[in-house]
Amino acid sequence: MKPQIPALITIVPAVLLSAGCSTAPPQKTALMEAMEVQDITKRELQTLMYRYAEHYAGQIELASEEIYEQATDAEIRKNAILWNSHCAAEMMKNCFNNEPMVAMLSAWVFAAQVRDYYENGYGRDIFGPFQSIAIETSQGLEDDLYKIIQVVLPESQVEMLIPKLEEYIEEQPIRNQRFVSQFFSENVVKAMGAEVASGLSAAGSMNEQLVALTDRANILTAHLPRQVFWQTASVLWQSEQMIAQMRDSTLAAIRQEAAGSLDPVFTFLDQQRQYTTEDIAQERAAILEALADERTAVLSYLSQERLEVIQAIMDARGATMSEMDAMTLEALQQFMIETRGAVEASIDQIYLRTVQMLVLPMVFLVIFVIAVMIWTRNTVNRLLESRDERKSSQQ
Repeated sequence: MKPQIPALITIVPAVLLSAGCSTAPPQKTALMEAMEVQDITKRELQTLMYRYAEHYAGQIELASEEIYEQATDAEIRKNAILWNSHCAAEMMKNCFNNEPMVAMLSAWVFAAQVRDYYENGYGRDIFGPFQSIAIETSQGLEDDLYKIIQVVLPESQVEMLIPKLEEYIEEQPIRNQRFVSQFFSENVVKAMGAEVASGLSAAGSMNEQLVALTDRANILTAHLPRQVFWQTASVLWQSEQMIAQMRDSTLAAIRQEAAGSLDPVFTFLDQQRQYTTEDIAQERAAILEALADERTAVLSYLSQERLEVIQAIMDARGATMSEMDAMTLEALQQFMIETRGAVEASIDQIYLRTVQMLVLPMVFLVIFVIAVMIWTRNTVNRLLESRDERKSSQQ
């Protein structure tokens, strides 16, 4: 046996070394290798997805609380409760997947489905005037995850996945407020089971699983107390609805019983109303008759008074017209006396101007004729003298 001791001493360290190597958790999963992930390990990607789940839940809670505090409509507040209670839980379920690549892709699909649900889908108007809060929050969270995906996956893989993601969202939208998605793929199931370890490898991966479990427990420890508030708000809302339904049913029963017991009262009141109406009609007829008599007497008196007033007005009018005629005649006579002198002076002035206008042309005409005659005489004399001079010169 002694010769075998050195052999055992050399074999045991080799076995332990090989066991240690076989039990070490893989740096990347098979799916990560297939997706050509570089410069990031399974543990690092898993941690990223855990932190994203915590970030997603926190942002949704802030947006839900903002809507819940500002809204006064009970239906909008209920929708805010459902958004925070169910959407965050669904995202955590996706992000806590043991296969981190599956977790990332599932979370990407779900984030895009939620954004489409509030932007164009069935939930596009469930928050009324606060719809923009849900849309902006969902879009921002999808962008945050997309930044992680750009770091993890090569650009070629991202460009290949985007059309498939858009096509899937269009085919499988979220149709309920519990955010139950339809995401299922055989490839995803195979990827989730591809890394199942056994034997010493399983024992070696237990430390990694315990660390992941601790991370999830830490996140849930901070998240669950906040969920108590939203669950309480949900219970209060359901209680208010139940109380409202019970109140409505109770009021309906009371109204039915009251209607049965009040029928005799209503019959009696109807009879009294008829009797009262008949008495009022008789009193009204008597009052109208008395008013008609008084109206006739008043009209007769007013007619007589009107005739007397008209007669007095006509007498006063006649006297006034006679006085105005006398005043008018006197004014015309005074006007004739005053205007006669002015008219005569105007006529004399017109006559003088007319004479002046006729005499002056005659004077000018006489002067002109005299001048013409003198000129004619002078001319004739000159002609005669010139003739005599020619005759004398010829002799």
